[in-house]
Amino acid sequence: MIAKKQQLDMCGIRKVLLISVVNIILLALASNSSFAAWTKQLIDGKQFSNMSSRSIVLEKNTNFPHVVYGKTQLFHAYFNGSSWKTQIVDRTPDVGEYASIALDQNNNVHISYYSSANGNLKYASNVSGSWVTKILDSVGDVGQYSSIAVDSAGKVHISYYDVTNGNLKYISNDASGSWIKQIVDRVDDVGKFSSLAVDSAGKVHISYYDVTNGNIRFFRKKVEMRIRGS
Repeated sequence: MIAKKQQLDMCGIRKVLLISVVNIILLALASNSSFAAWTKQLIDGKQFSNMSSRSIVLEKNTNFPHVVYGKTQLFHAYFNGSSWKTQIVDRTPDVGEYASIALDQNNNVHISYYSSANGNLKYASNVSGSWVTKILDSVGDVGQYSSIAVDSAGKVHISYYDVTNGNLKYISNDASGSWIKQIVDRVDDVGKFSSLAVDSAGKVHISYYDVTNGNIRFFRKKVEMRIRGS
């Protein structure tokens, strides 16, 4: 089975990330030509048979892609201008599900992901020059459906689902480096499939699924809106 993820970048390049049980492939289509050819590149040729969420982001200026993926371990692959390089970010067993990736202004990598072994939200970054991983939330079963963004000041923002309580949660770091957790929405069973973005003013926007009512919800600051019901 093959899963597909598409995204249009700032330069009009449409990216499609395909995951198979055999390998990981990146396809790129130049959207400014209706007959443009697809370019296929092998990212990681390991024989994956147990794969979860993937996420892709482009470097500023160069548009070089970074891909994060995993389930048994957390992997990071990036294109350096001539070839693909792969790294194992977290070798802890059963980590890497619901992975989400973002780059800061210096193209340092920030990743949020889930540990299915312990039910924790985890975070990894190479800001220091090497990979550092940490558990951000371990209260109950938390960390699925994470989404990460970094604002212009370098502050990290992560939304995620609290399985135990059926809540949408949010965590960010302050100027001292401490992490502050918040429950964004606790009404009904909410928080799956969260997607987070930060605007130019540093305000956080989150869309997510309301399982109880079959709605898509949206939060910005303290304003919540129900977009569509089933």
